[in-house]
Amino acid sequence: MTEQMYLDRKGAAKLAGVGVDTITRAIKSGKLRAKRSGIDDDGKPTGLGKYLITREALADWYEQLEDAG
Repeated sequence: MTEQMYLDRKGAAKLAGVGVDTITRAIKSGKLRAKRSGIDDDGKPTGLGKYLITREALADWYEQLEDAG
């Protein structure tokens, strides 16, 4: 089986160990690169669709987070 090319917000949150809201805020602030698909989170066609995040973009964003001190 091959790895997914893109993660949705839920998959990205799970992989990064953060909440979906954290991923959404990072996308909306421009700190996490994402693309929009033509399908929403419920699988319905839409003009905007759900966010798709590459593993590379997720890793880049994660590396920019500050360490807890």
